[in-house]
Formats: sequence, structure tokens, C-alpha cells
Amino acid sequence: MKNTEEALGRKPVENKPGVELRPMAAERQRLYESIDRRIECIIALRETIDEMMTEATHRGVEQEEVERRLKEIWEKVYQQMPEHSRREFESGDRMRAIRKDIPGKIDFSISAEKTLEKAIGDPELLFANEMMICLKMLREKNRMINARRNDREYWTLAAKKRAGEFGEGLTLDSINLFDVVCVVNNEKFRAGMSGMQLARSPIILIWEGLNQETRDGIVRHERTHNMLDMTNYFSIHASELKFAKLGDAYVRGEKNDERDQAKKELGKIFELGADNVIDMLHNELIASYREKERANDYYGKNTPIDLLSSSHFPISGEVMGSAFGTAGAELGHIRGTLRLLMQSNGDNEFKEKCERFFNEMEEKNEKMIKILHESCALSLRIGADASLVLEGLLVMLRPSQWRHVMPYLEYRYQYALQKGKN
Repeated sequence: MKNTEEALGRKPVENKPGVELRPMAAERQRLYESIDRRIECIIALRETIDEMMTEATHRGVEQEEVERRLKEIWEKVYQQMPEHSRREFESGDRMRAIRKDIPGKIDFSISAEKTLEKAIGDPELLFANEMMICLKMLREKNRMINARRNDREYWTLAAKKRAGEFGEGLTLDSINLFDVVCVVNNEKFRAGMSGMQLARSPIILIWEGLNQETRDGIVRHERTHNMLDMTNYFSIHASELKFAKLGDAYVRGEKNDERDQAKKELGKIFELGADNVIDMLHNELIASYREKERANDYYGKNTPIDLLSSSHFPISGEVMGSAFGTAGAELGHIRGTLRLLMQSNGDNEFKEKCERFFNEMEEKNEKMIKILHESCALSLRIGADASLVLEGLLVMLRPSQWRHVMPYLEYRYQYALQKGKN
């Protein structure tokens, strides 16, 4: 595998004669240097997985080699940790105590990642914990596949069992390094999705009736979910809020207690705030971002910023649509439900709460989209290196934290940006 630092060939800030770099507070400098180190680990993970997947199609990659290369990434993560975080991680006492106090399935009023983040209070330790989970899951999936690599019947039956009601009409497509892709010809599946990654397993389902280009994009999308399976960054999904179902129960419920319960549950979501709800789409936003980016590279069609242009990804606050697939659809469900609630008969105070939450969602969504536009445009101006760094930032930071993306890119590439102005 190529040396990441050598390939990227950079220091965060390069002091060149005749170019005046703006000063930075010591605390902000330390924060950005910490982000530098973590981003290099995310880039190393991405490049290593991509390289092994490519190599596997040509010559095969033995399990021992997979585990060696995953171990190299972990060593990189471990070495980049500050000494105090490393000591905490090695002892394990703090992590065990925190895990014991946090239930496995947390109420949607706060995501598991945020609970863990608050409890740990050390972003370096949290990051190491997440990377450890990610690498362990990849190793285990590779081991599972290698144990039955040539047993197509086994994987077909296993996929049908895990897929439940979507298992009817399922056939095996391919057995790969970290995933098993199955094709589904099932109207129940088609009615709700084009692809699905089954958590805690290497199994990916895709709809049969897709053209090759769309199919490749869906597989890329689901492979991102598969790579980050069970990390706390991606533990809660907005669909778990059951927003549309609750809205329907409130508007059309025939019994008062049914309406009251729906109103109570919707009130909990409003208390969450728009930032937390949009953060629950992090998983889908990252998978779709990478799907579009890789499609550009492979098919040579458009640049990422073209794919995020207003026709695909409107800044007006309208539904994000096909540009960010599931995330856009989920936001569309939420917006549609809120409009339904605002137009319903009855409790005016509750309708005012709906309207406030609707406006908050619109504002936050618009800001997020604007950041994506601007950061993609900036990364394209700087070059391929900045695009890798941008993806790392989007993975590492929740959408509610993406306001830090542009300042960080400007810090990291300030010499290149200053040079461009001169």
C-alpha cells in the first residue's frame, strides 16, 4: 500500500516567503492539528479498503494480508493519539465504565454517539474507539466470508434468513472481500428502497430492476454503510423517529388516546431540535456523497460541484431529491408531515410548535446545503488532496458541526489559497 503521508505530501500549514499567513490562537491551532491527524487515519482507511477491493478483483487478497493492512491502519490511529488519550485507552477502565452506563439501544431523544461523546469528553479517545469498532467489524466480515467463500448456497440461505420479508425472490450476485451482494426481486423491497445493508453482517441487498450504472452506484452507497457498520457515528437513523407514522396517527387517529400519544412523541422530536434530527441523517449523507463522487471518477461525467448544483440539490430548502437519495427522501417525509400537521384541525399551540420546528429544519437544512456547495467548490479549486480531506471532515464531523468545514479547509490550505490570489 502506498505511504499516505508521502502520497499526500503535506504539512497543514506551509510557511512560504512573501506570503503572510494569518495568526491563529494556540487553542484553535491545537484543535486543527488534532483534526489533521484524525483525517489522515480516515484517508488511510478509505485508500486501503479501495485498494484491497480493486486488488481482490484481479488477483485475490488473502485473509492474512487483509488483517495485516487493517492492523497497519490501527497502528496509525494508535500512534497519532496524544499520550494522555493513549493511556486512557490502554487502561480501558473508563471505557468499560461508560459502556456499562449506556444502554445498547438508546431512546431516540439522544443519539448513542452523542451520549458516548459527552461521557468520554475526549474526541481523540472517542475517535480511537470508533476506528477500533470499524476495523474489527471489517476484519470479522472478511473472516466470515473466507470461511464460506465458495459456498453460494450457504450465503443465499443466510441472506434470505436475514432479509426477512424481503428474502422472497432473492438470488446471490457476488461474494467479495468484505461484502456479499444479493439481488432482490420483491415488490415489498422495491416499494421502499433500491438497496440495503444488513447491520452486523456483510450482506447487501439491491433491487433487481436497475441498470448497470445505477446498480454500481447503489452498491457503492451500501458499501460505505458496510464499512462503517456499528460505529457510534452512524448508530441512529432518522427513520427510527417514525415521523410520518406519528403525523398520520395525530391527524387521522380515530381515538383520542392514540392522537394524544402521537402528539406526545412528536413533542419529544421537537424538543430534540433540528440539528439532532439532521445529524441522524449523517450515515445517508456520507454514503450518498461518496456514491456521487465515485460515480464522477468512474464515469467521467461531472464534477462533484455539478452534482450539487441547484437543479440537483436546491438551496431553497426544497426536498434534496435524487442528489442525496435516502437522506433527501427522509427530509422530504419530515417536511411533508410537518406541513400536514400545520394544516390540521385542532390544537393551535401544537400547530405553532410544528411551524417553529418546520422553520428551524428549513434554516438548518439550507445552511448545511450551502456549506456543501461552498466546501465542494473550494476543494475543487485546491485539488484532489482537498477532496480527500473534505470527505474525511464530513465523516468525522456531524452535519451540525459542518460549519467548521470551511474554516478548517481555509486553514489547511491557506498557502495555496493565498498563492492563488497573488
